[in-house]
Amino acid sequence: MTVVKVHKQIHDFFKKGRLFRYKKHTTFLHAGDVPQGVHYVNSGYVRLYSVSPEGKELTLVIYEPGDFFPVVWGIKEQPSIYYFEAITDVELLRVNRQEFVGFITNNVEVFMEFVDHILIRFQTALKRMEYLTFGNSHAKVASIFMILAGRFGKKKEDGTIKIRVPLAHKEMAALTGVTRETATIEINKLKQKNLIAVKKGHFYITDLAGLKKESLSDQ
Repeated sequence: MTVVKVHKQIHDFFKKGRLFRYKKHTTFLHAGDVPQGVHYVNSGYVRLYSVSPEGKELTLVIYEPGDFFPVVWGIKEQPSIYYFEAITDVELLRVNRQEFVGFITNNVEVFMEFVDHILIRFQTALKRMEYLTFGNSHAKVASIFMILAGRFGKKKEDGTIKIRVPLAHKEMAALTGVTRETATIEINKLKQKNLIAVKKGHFYITDLAGLKKESLSDQ
């Protein structure tokens, strides 16, 4: 079975679930909550984040259409330890845990896609951990743009790369582990060097090779 067919099979399965709509910036699942089912992103973008005792947010994962969560709870039922917020207006389809477990365990191709989701998140998390640990704020911000380009980038006819997820400076700060003010300063530096641009609420990578030199990817 092709990847496209597997994705359609997953989408068709979740279509039987209950539809939920959330407005932009709505936190619909809090740390300590017991999820009521497994969610599938039908449209929009969702972020998973943690909050430090001082109230500082750190975005750990961004989900796009076709993704499903919470993955760990889907296999091992336990309360959520993270927060889930709509980055944009979103439509989610939700099925109960028992249905989800039965679906992935009875379909080898779907199970492999499920494992692939976990591996992608794990690899991205390791790379981000490396970026957040090493380097200065400038290199961290540039590095996160490199990750976003690889994960959510769409190459345009003019050669620029559009980051499909609409992200504000606050959200970039939560991705890089720096303050909003620092994120704004470093983003402006990258703009002044003509490495990135902003159009209609989306970041564009205008010079990927130059951005890489500013990031930890080139060190």
